[in-house]
Amino acid sequence: MTSIQWWRSWHGAPTDHKWAVIAARAGVKVGIVSAVAWALMDHASQANPRGSVSDFDTEVYAVYSGFDEAEIIAVIKAMTDKGIIKDGMLANWTKRQPQREDNSTERVRQWREMKRNVTQSNAEKSPDKDTDKDTDKDTDKDEEVKDGYDQRSPFRVLFDTFLEESGCKETLISPSRSADEINKWLKAGVTTEEIKTAISELKGKDFSIGGPWSITNSINIVKAKKSNIPANGAGGYELVT
Repeated sequence: MTSIQWWRSWHGAPTDHKWAVIAARAGVKVGIVSAVAWALMDHASQANPRGSVSDFDTEVYAVYSGFDEAEIIAVIKAMTDKGIIKDGMLANWTKRQPQREDNSTERVRQWREMKRNVTQSNAEKSPDKDTDKDTDKDTDKDEEVKDGYDQRSPFRVLFDTFLEESGCKETLISPSRSADEINKWLKAGVTTEEIKTAISELKGKDFSIGGPWSITNSINIVKAKKSNIPANGAGGYELVT
């Protein structure tokens, strides 16, 4: 059994037109097909491997649902004949249940890192009542840069640059969406200068900046100009991978 505690559905699943076709083949009411399909998906989510319905217990489900077991078996056979079930697996399970969505560990780690850095940054920027203001500014710089080396993570450097240049408040930005976008920047080798240039150009056009994702296209263009290649088209630079 898997440790994952949920599975994905889609809008309109209970009334999907496929169930009417299956009902006609099985000789049962459409509502029975919808209910059986839902039970099969729940079972598949907990199976090993995920997506398998080969050991679905029709007798147990018949007792629970009140449906005749023969009706349930007929539904499963019709679903198999139509290719919804193939080799004991829900055929589209992998497509509808991508593994990358199941594991949020990395996203949680990024969220915690962002929140930790915000707390640390706020603490560093809080003025000491017994310390001269000029000394505070020097201390901030010393904490972040030692011997010319930025002590912050590459992720944080890009995010702080975005915040400083755009004027956006971190508390108003989606952490998970920001983390995803900045990781794309890191993968594409985006620099702080490219971020500054992109934001400067957008501000010149009175563009409303809502978050890191809103300036990605502009960064794309900046990078393309630097490389003397078209921003779009064959062989052109493409930021989002």
